[in-house]
Amino acid sequence: MQPVVLEAYYRVELLYTHVLALLNVSEPREHEHEHDDKATQLADLLLTVAQVERLLPTTTENDNGETTVLGVTPSVLHRATGLVDPRTTQFHQDSARLAVLPQVEDRLRDQCSELCDVMWPTLTDRARGTGSLSSSSSRTAPPLARQVMELPALLLELRARKTQKERDRRVLTQQLHAQLLDDIARLKELIHVVTKILVTYKQQDQPRVLQTKIEWLVAYSRAMRLRTKVLTSQLLVETYPPEHVELLTGAHEMLQGRRRRALEEREQMLAKLQLYRSADPEYQAIRQEYAAVLRSIEEKKTWIASLDV
Repeated sequence: MQPVVLEAYYRVELLYTHVLALLNVSEPREHEHEHDDKATQLADLLLTVAQVERLLPTTTENDNGETTVLGVTPSVLHRATGLVDPRTTQFHQDSARLAVLPQVEDRLRDQCSELCDVMWPTLTDRARGTGSLSSSSSRTAPPLARQVMELPALLLELRARKTQKERDRRVLTQQLHAQLLDDIARLKELIHVVTKILVTYKQQDQPRVLQTKIEWLVAYSRAMRLRTKVLTSQLLVETYPPEHVELLTGAHEMLQGRRRRALEEREQMLAKLQLYRSADPEYQAIRQEYAAVLRSIEEKKTWIASLDV
């Protein structure tokens, strides 16, 4: 364990021991008032509740998610002790702290005085036995004892510094909070102004913006068409040499001409066929004879199928 952590642990244990010793005193001190006695009782109650709550989580949980010991839950404990309202609990804690801390300081100061009384004669006798201290130095406290005697004052000074630091921290926190509120208000005003500018711009300049967009789209479309032509020409030049392009162009034109002539001949033949079907009586006779032959073939197929059966 690190020395700093160990020292902090011993400090907490020492403070906790003195608080327990103070709360376990059966009779109050002579200089204690009735208010201090009540505050001490409140401190004892709060400490007892805290110890019980620390023991409750070691058991199983009930259906409501609270720990139980023989039916005792944190909520039941708070209701039984009257510590339901957090504000009331905080008030009791402050009252107990104001009453208990001075008494704990007195106990620490008394213990330091007793420690000095025990250590001072030993150090003095040792110094007299060696003969290294004069009569004037014997009246002066050794460094270790002097530091022990100054310990309560140092503790009070440290406590005052801590209180001042906490006060400064609260002041700085309030200033920072006020500054943040000011910055947020300015930011909201800036957002409002920017929103107003955007709305005005959209209402007043929308036709001009739309016209500009249309002109830009037209110019962009024209540029894309020109780029397509350039890319097509570049692709043709890179794929075929100029003489091949001329030959392919001629072949394409020749095939297009043949296709047109074939379509014209097809249209002519279809017209002649239609005319032949509608006007020529010989075609009608051939058509009827062909239908009769088909019926005869179907009858023969039916007769052959009946013979097979």
